[in-house]
Amino acid sequence: MLQVGLIVVMNQIGSLVPCSRATLPIFHQILCRVGASDIQLRGVSTFLAEMVEAAAILKTANARSLAIIDELGRGTSTHNGFGIAYAIMVELITRARCFTLCATHFKEMAALTKYPGVVTRHFTAQRVESGKLVFLYKVQDGVCEHSYAINVAEIAKMPPPVIESARNKLLELQSAKFRSGPLVQALHDATSFAHFTASLAPLLETA
Repeated sequence: MLQVGLIVVMNQIGSLVPCSRATLPIFHQILCRVGASDIQLRGVSTFLAEMVEAAAILKTANARSLAIIDELGRGTSTHNGFGIAYAIMVELITRARCFTLCATHFKEMAALTKYPGVVTRHFTAQRVESGKLVFLYKVQDGVCEHSYAINVAEIAKMPPPVIESARNKLLELQSAKFRSGPLVQALHDATSFAHFTASLAPLLETA
């Protein structure tokens, strides 16, 4: 993502850019929220630093800005982090209307595609016959449906018992999510609370 920012700067100073073809607008400013660091001497946590930078972007972003945002919301709990990241992105889309690159592991952020001009992309990887993970370094449309975190842990030579424990816990969490899926869908589809409670009976019978 930082490379995109560097390419924009190179383009605007008239330099050659490292690509075979490029069409870039002229941006008035580049706004970045990347990395993770704290300022201990000032009592600023990683998450507070993240929020201060995000607030500065919201205050200054406009239609001629380029915003580069990496893993917004990772410094707090999953639900809080997603909620804040989603709200910030909605603000950039609807008010600032600036060109934004946002990298995230929150798959639910894909719901932002309901807004005009928002698209999702992901980097591809694949497992070969030996079970090893091969990074293809190619961008494809859509959301990545698979997480390769445990595979990366294996590449980092994590002890096999830890890897096995992680796989078991993942299967446990995925199973719990699957069981709750119909209930979440019923709540989403219900037109009223009475409608929702009425739809619970058949779901509970099959649980």
